Amino acid sequence: MKTATIIKQFGSHVMTAEFYREGATIEGREEKKLSYVKMEDRSNLRFPLEWAHTMPWENAHAALQIFEAIGFYKLVGVGL
Repeated sequence: MKTATIIKQFGSHVMTAEFYREGATIEGREEKKLSYVKMEDRSNLRFPLEWAHTMPWENAHAALQIFEAIGFYKLVGVGL
């Protein structure tokens, strides 16, 4: 189930994070908290998507904070 969407923009770069929660803590099942994060460069109208990746909530929040601080976030070392 989708719980929230956060969109940050800095110049032509836009980072979008969609947060999802799966499962429940009832009956001993663990809850999965995943997010879908993507970075777009809106100045490139033909191919604006720079990268997209699924990651845990904590990593998505860290990526958003870095993006907010410096205006860019390059995803490194995830098989791209």
